[in-house]
Amino acid sequence: MINIALYGINGHQLPLLLPPQIRGRVVAVAGYPAARLDEALGVGTAERRAVREYGALDELLADPTVELVSLCSPRRSEQPAEALCCLQAGKHVLAEKPGAFTDAQLDELLKTAQETGREFREMLDYSMLEPNVLIMRRLVEEGSLGTVVQVQAQKSYPWFDARPRDFDTDGGLIRQAGIHATRFVIGATGLKIVEVSAVGTNLGNPGPGQMHMAAVVTMALENGALAALSLNYLNPANFGSWGNEHLRIHGTKGMVESVDGFRRHRLYLPDRESTALPLVEDVSTSYLEHYINFLLDGTPFPTRREEELAALRAVIAAHQAALSGERVRVKL
Repeated sequence: MINIALYGINGHQLPLLLPPQIRGRVVAVAGYPAARLDEALGVGTAERRAVREYGALDELLADPTVELVSLCSPRRSEQPAEALCCLQAGKHVLAEKPGAFTDAQLDELLKTAQETGREFREMLDYSMLEPNVLIMRRLVEEGSLGTVVQVQAQKSYPWFDARPRDFDTDGGLIRQAGIHATRFVIGATGLKIVEVSAVGTNLGNPGPGQMHMAAVVTMALENGALAALSLNYLNPANFGSWGNEHLRIHGTKGMVESVDGFRRHRLYLPDRESTALPLVEDVSTSYLEHYINFLLDGTPFPTRREEELAALRAVIAAHQAALSGERVRVKL
């Protein structure tokens, strides 16, 4: 078992009680409401007493029993520095997206992780482990689609009043939601993103602030292919799923798509009559389980860290492009 601490609740923080197949347990929290602890674990229960509460991150990091810190920092702009403190304190890190706001921050985190012998990973969820993404990757690698020429991806979330109006709280639309669509592109094609341009709009934002309600990102891929991302906070409440995901790959031999919240899937190849997608193995293991297995046993990840972080590098560049109006090279 690995001892986990939770810091903050701004994002997809881990549950206090983890599923039995995960070899980890939450032993400490900081920046975590006591009422939320009581509700999840029950007042006076053994589970509630087993979780130590700290008033600040530095107090939590002084706890020698903590081995892994899950970061959902109150302000995402401060999270890279807090992740650095965790690594320097000898703790592994699992960081809510975006894990860094600049390439320099990410470089420093990776350098410190190497120096301390600790691991830094960003919360991946199922972006690159989504079965339809894996199916498309297989089709690309086996050559069924021919040469990938164009990719279209979408991530659409609903609006709600609690969404931050600034870039610092959660990273903003491109870095917070766009990273999913970017992971779809990289995960499905295996191609590096080398250059990006982007534009965002505040149109429809019901209040003041920096937040983009919609953005379009165009990307040049390493083989000369093009990708386009459509991002927004405009998913209707009655759509039927929280996120509306689209992914479509056009190749010289055919086209494959998973659209409408990844609920409709088709493969179009001129030499095949069926448009059904081939089956893929069920991907039921969570990213956290993969991470803990890697830390405890060295079990390989199903995804490459270089590809995971390439998506972060791409949205860092895309956010910069949206603010500057210039085309930006992605650090490889």
